Amino acid sequence: MSAAEFDLKGRTALINGASRVIGEAIARKPADHGDQAILNIRKLDNVKRAFEDIMKTGGMAKALTCHTGESSRINQLFDSIQKQFGMLDIMVTGGGAIVNVSFINAVRRRSLSFF
Repeated sequence: MSAAEFDLKGRTALINGASRVIGEAIARKPADHGDQAILNIRKLDNVKRAFEDIMKTGGMAKALTCHTGESSRINQLFDSIQKQFGMLDIMVTGGGAIVNVSFINAVRRRSLSFF
């Protein structure tokens, strides 16, 4: 796929489980193609290196923390995304992140498409 066919400029992508090898690799793709990558992980220290590497290579990233097993934290995550970015265009559950019922329900309540 050419870069023109994969134009994500101005889009916002949430990547859950973005601190390890698979999640970090997934997070790099949107950032490399011009959109804002939101790296979500339970502990901010765990995502710091991935965030810094993306920023050093010219990508756009924001690191947020949320335990996707806690309903109140999930709602705070989406509220934060809405306040900071207005809209979420892409959501990826990467790496070893487990998507649970609370997370799926929060996505549905926010009228996001879930794949």
